[in-house]
Amino acid sequence: MQHASGQRLIQLLGSRPMSSIAVDEAIAIIRNECKFVSQFKDVPPEAVRVFSKRDAENEETKKQFSELLSSNIHYFIAVANDEQRVGPQWVSIQKNERISVWIVPAGVHDFPDSTATDDEYLAKGFRKAKIMFQAGHPQKINSTYYRRLQYPMKNFYCTTIHKAMGETLPSIATKVSANNEMYKLWSLEQVYVLLSRVKSLNRVFFVGNVADTLDGLKQALSRQTQYHLQLTEFLTSSCISQVGNIQPYDLSMGIYRPFHITVPHMPNGCLVYIQSLRTKEKFIFVTKSLKETLFSLNSGVVNKSQPFAAMCFIVGFENEEEGKQLLNQLNITNEMNPQQVYMAMLELVNGYTLNKLSIFKCCKFTPPAQGNVYRKDKFKNFFRITDYLDTHL
Repeated sequence: MQHASGQRLIQLLGSRPMSSIAVDEAIAIIRNECKFVSQFKDVPPEAVRVFSKRDAENEETKKQFSELLSSNIHYFIAVANDEQRVGPQWVSIQKNERISVWIVPAGVHDFPDSTATDDEYLAKGFRKAKIMFQAGHPQKINSTYYRRLQYPMKNFYCTTIHKAMGETLPSIATKVSANNEMYKLWSLEQVYVLLSRVKSLNRVFFVGNVADTLDGLKQALSRQTQYHLQLTEFLTSSCISQVGNIQPYDLSMGIYRPFHITVPHMPNGCLVYIQSLRTKEKFIFVTKSLKETLFSLNSGVVNKSQPFAAMCFIVGFENEEEGKQLLNQLNITNEMNPQQVYMAMLELVNGYTLNKLSIFKCCKFTPPAQGNVYRKDKFKNFFRITDYLDTHL
């Protein structure tokens, strides 16, 4: 960023975690420095359309193509040529000629109009080149290899935030919404990448309702996941507080460390104690499939209680009704810590008259000194029990 306001915005977006005060300051800078228009037709033609989702990118590309077909601009349509390999040779259906294109010099924002002559292009630093069809990577379909030949050009009228990473663009136009799913942002990092593609914030155009746009940006900036806090803790603990004194950090550490256990055969299900590792909510119930339960709880949209982990479970009862009777005998309160819950379940197993129940402890309950944030995907396979469930259920 060339200006102080842009540099300040990048500094704010790089802070972790981003406080509410920092969010408000960032929104104020965006509102004052960026440009807001009601429609894409009000955006300069050289501005690259950048969106969070491919659906929005494809929709805008279709509009541009439709406008091109109905305009007076000269164009032609080149159909890609598919080749089939027959023995050592590639068999082509048609022959394609080279075409001439203008190569845009670096840093040029203004393009000559469609009536410009070759001399006008050359005067602005453009240079002419000829390109021809190039072959893509061969793809095997059944037992035959195919490849596609086409001109090595890509429509850069639209792109996504992820595709634009690493690019420096003359200007960008985007649409952000708090209510329209097609234009929603879902992370602070998207805002960072989006706004850092240009050298000046006055080259950023937001299209649509101003209030809806700012609400959508604020939602993205305010959202935090378990990754943000874990990364902050990791970076903080890795900093050198004194010369030569680096604080170690074990990424595998957490409040409840998993055991490597072999899950027993449980044809009648189990009585399981599951806890949220963020809110510490406790859930004790009878389930037919421990695997399906864990995947269901830790899948889908991230919520404030994820991830969930099974702390321990009881197996050996004859049917679901007997499991529910065992559940009714437990006296568990929210004030009890995991070790106390486990001891209560262990006492139930040891006191059962038929002596057929078994209890399995899945993790250590003594909190380590460091770490309290968890990756959602890690706990889809918490204590690695799902590796065994596939073969035992």
